[in-house]
Amino acid sequence: MRVLIDIGHPAHVHFFRQPIAQLRRHGHEILVTSRRKEIATELLDAFGLEHLTLSGEGGTGGMLGELLLRDFRLSRLVRRWRPDVMAAIGGIFIAHAGVINRVRSLVFYDTENARLQNLLTYPFATRVLVPRCYKAWTPRERSVRYPGYHELSYLRPPYFSPSREIALANGVPEERPAFLIRLVAWNANHDVGERGLTTDAVRFIVRRLGAHGKVMISAEAPLPDDLVQYRYSGAAEMIHHVMAHDGFGKRGAGCAGCLRGTHRSWLYR
Repeated sequence: MRVLIDIGHPAHVHFFRQPIAQLRRHGHEILVTSRRKEIATELLDAFGLEHLTLSGEGGTGGMLGELLLRDFRLSRLVRRWRPDVMAAIGGIFIAHAGVINRVRSLVFYDTENARLQNLLTYPFATRVLVPRCYKAWTPRERSVRYPGYHELSYLRPPYFSPSREIALANGVPEERPAFLIRLVAWNANHDVGERGLTTDAVRFIVRRLGAHGKVMISAEAPLPDDLVQYRYSGAAEMIHHVMAHDGFGKRGAGCAGCLRGTHRSWLYR
């Protein structure tokens, strides 16, 4: 069977990495198409996954221009390669290419507030697969609701086992707490009209956390000059090992102290 998998975001690389390996072990032919968004193509390269890049975020014409360009390029590729089925997270491009070329499309998603994208995707998808907890509309006769989450595709055993050695090699200190701050660029279609932390708020958080341990920032957009020193400098593909440890050789996640409640008083007062 021929399977086309379309990657549009770094998280999609993690989600599909194990399914790609399993499908190939069973003799299926896989074609991966990619989008230049943040570090998506770099992650594919790091994991040794060959891919064909069809478009990039922020090109001429903005989101609408990329939609039209990628729809055209993907449809042309599907006509040539003739996959039996296509799969993607979000799936707007494969849903359109699937209708045009009469190829089945499997759309995975878990973002209810991506209303415009879902409106342009779900009516055209062969199947829409969402977690059972998903609360937004899906086409009932073509939906599959499963008891799980996207993250289980790559974070549950045996697919992932946290390594303290890898965490230490990628920035987690051995003898003091570590804090990982994740900042997004707020330029996705489902971010329209939304707002995040101000730069001053980020500085405040960094200052408070920095008094108790090492601060690392994973940011989609460029950081101000005074915050560049905190940018995560480890390997992108190892970030989950970093998130799983908080220093002192202990298991943790991100701002481990806040999750355990030990920093709540000084962070929020």
